[in-house]
Amino acid sequence: MTLLHLGEIGRRKDLSAHAHIENIVIESFQSPFEEIKSATSYALGNIAVIVRQSVDKAEFQESSVEKILNLLFNHCESEEEGVRNMVAECLGKIALIEPAKLVPALKVRTTSPAAFIQATVVIAVKYSIMERREKIDEISSFLMLIKDNDSHVRRAVVLALSTFEHNKPNLIKGLLPDLLPLIYDQTIVKAT
Repeated sequence: MTLLHLGEIGRRKDLSAHAHIENIVIESFQSPFEEIKSATSYALGNIAVIVRQSVDKAEFQESSVEKILNLLFNHCESEEEGVRNMVAECLGKIALIEPAKLVPALKVRTTSPAAFIQATVVIAVKYSIMERREKIDEISSFLMLIKDNDSHVRRAVVLALSTFEHNKPNLIKGLLPDLLPLIYDQTIVKAT
């Protein structure tokens, strides 16, 4: 619970004055409990967003971003869906503050052989786009994962599409001729 509270506080207030808070949060990823890893992801994402908004770009340590991203990307394959969702939310929030770095890193992972990684990056893009004013040009590469063989990946794309349709329909309007047949294909019950 403390990590969740820390994330809520970190979303509203710069906690960088508190020595070693980043290391304490990052160490929580080593927990064997999925709930703690999920809460850690949530806290880290919220803390990173407010810190980034409150400091000058030159002051934001590149090594911290790399350390955070490596930890998050390592947890994209968690068996626990809640952890993957929190990691995706965290990645999406970091994509808001470092889009030039993170969007390409997410795009590269759309070709991962691991279905959970693909699904997590699609959900991360969903979180990022919902709070972003400008459009992500590469959105079609994420949404075309609806063709993937894995049901987790296709489900993530359908959830993202539903969110975009209800909240930002102009993002997908031009993609509909290509996407609609693929979406309709998802309504067919397939033998497993």
